[in-house]
Amino acid sequence: MRKPVVAGLLLLLLAVQARAQDVVSDLEKRLGKTVDLSADPTLKKELVANGLVNRDATSIDVTPQLVTTAIGVQRFRNHVDVVRYHVGDRILVEQPGSGGKYSPRAEIKGINADGTYDVEVWGKPQVDNPRPVWGHVDVFTGLPQGVSKPSATDTPWLTRNDAHEVVMTQAEIDALNGKVAPTAPYKVNGWTIDPANDPVLKDRLDKAWRTVEKLFPADVLALPQDLEARTKKLEEIARLQEKALGEIFADNFIEHPGNNPRANDRMRQTLADHPDLAGKIGAVLDSACGVCTDQAAAMVSILDDVGARMGLTARAIGGATIRENAGHGFVALRFANGKLGMYDVTWHFQGDKTPVDSMDYATWEGVQGSNRKIDWISQQTTDETPFVDRARAQDLYRGYTAPEGETLLAAQAAQLAATKGIPLGEAAEKVFSRNTGPEKIAGDFSLAELTNRAGSLGTIPPASSPGLLSRLGGLLSDRVQGAAEGPGAEDR
Repeated sequence: MRKPVVAGLLLLLLAVQARAQDVVSDLEKRLGKTVDLSADPTLKKELVANGLVNRDATSIDVTPQLVTTAIGVQRFRNHVDVVRYHVGDRILVEQPGSGGKYSPRAEIKGINADGTYDVEVWGKPQVDNPRPVWGHVDVFTGLPQGVSKPSATDTPWLTRNDAHEVVMTQAEIDALNGKVAPTAPYKVNGWTIDPANDPVLKDRLDKAWRTVEKLFPADVLALPQDLEARTKKLEEIARLQEKALGEIFADNFIEHPGNNPRANDRMRQTLADHPDLAGKIGAVLDSACGVCTDQAAAMVSILDDVGARMGLTARAIGGATIRENAGHGFVALRFANGKLGMYDVTWHFQGDKTPVDSMDYATWEGVQGSNRKIDWISQQTTDETPFVDRARAQDLYRGYTAPEGETLLAAQAAQLAATKGIPLGEAAEKVFSRNTGPEKIAGDFSLAELTNRAGSLGTIPPASSPGLLSRLGGLLSDRVQGAAEGPGAEDR
């Protein structure tokens, strides 16, 4: 067995190759300027994708405060999109541990220098007369309401039966857990997904984007450099992702005609009124009618578009039900904290405040709220994630290169000089002396170099308003608290 890389060392990693699109560098080229975003659509698209502006923004002041926030967002992008797979992550594997062809009962235990992973896989225990859970099972902990810790009696679906390790390659893991970002038009479960020619889908995407922009501005996505603080932040982001999924479910509820035959009447009326929607997912969304595979296609038609902004990957999958052995379609979710979940509209009803299921419970037994196997994958990975050598990834968890760090400190000095009316050297000394602590900008540069660099930047005007971090400070805790106290929270 290869010796696994210790997860705590990730803070010290360095990877100059395979870096996410560098929003920090792109902003630093424009420091001190007000950018007309209508004249720079490429930059605007990048800023929207990273939560630094909303889609209706027309301009932006590029300040040191904005760049500081962008560094935190760069860390987030590098974590979820570039390094992507981490010790402790749960993954889908082609193993029979859950009764189907594929299983979510797998966890990365170690990362090897040769580009492979040590993965623990296990099966589910056989239970005589399994009891269903009447209520919500938490998507991340797998615990039902009123249960504080796992046990073979209360949470048998969390028992790791016949656990053993296997070695998997990057390609094997990425095939079932990689990024899903197809280019429209494309098809899922027989439906065409093409927002440019589907006004209903376009409208639903606009609404979903408003939800995501509300919940995930840049300060929410920005990760700290400290490993412990970063891990905590990723858990908070994952809870917000769960909240966003609840809102998207409520805004796009689709009724299975098996539960209400009148749903078929709505579909017929939609197609009669809008024959151009035939074969397009907008017909399902507009009529709020569809069987399980239609519902899954509708959910990914939205999440394929907005998921990347919040660091969430959705993938249409399916399999036989455990009890009836009937085909069923649903959606696998990969959260920013590396955990898996299931999104299954058929298993939930209008007004349900907790529509995201625990993957372990969902694939456990043929009982209420579970009863699902994974036999097929309806959406393949579209964007390959290359292996990142964990011995060379420090820049990724810093979020900036040494030159970018120096430029940021120099910009802070230039701005301080302009704000306080003091010489650049004095301003640089103040910035240099404050650059301490866990979020210190690291780099081998001197006070003289910092002063010279600040002079080369020209005047950096004072911020006209607090930077993103201070202006939006506290919103993350408010959002997480809202998710904890909102409807259905008692089921968590």
